[in-house]
Amino acid sequence: MSSTKRRRVIAGNWKMYKTQTETRAFFAEVLPLVANTTDCDIVICPPFTSIAAAVQSSKGSNVAVGGQNLYWQSQGAFTGEISAGRVTPNGGSFLAITTARWRRRRRQP
Repeated sequence: MSSTKRRRVIAGNWKMYKTQTETRAFFAEVLPLVANTTDCDIVICPPFTSIAAAVQSSKGSNVAVGGQNLYWQSQGAFTGEISAGRVTPNGGSFLAITTARWRRRRRQP
């Protein structure tokens, strides 16, 4: 077994909360509070409509931005899903993978 410790990650998945304006205000308020954090990685996963605002607002900070509801297909008729290829061009570097609860609601294994 490896003795290497895994780095802690604190991530916030915003679901359907915060508009672009609210996203910018959030980052303006929170970034100074976490600026000196070095013992973990911080990731915010806003709704797709606010990813660009989050990336712009977090530029130069220690907060990374990601997307929600990773889907394995690169494109198609998958309402509400997002592929990695849709997040990274907007500056996102993480993706929240779908939860078991979400899959159960859609009767998926």
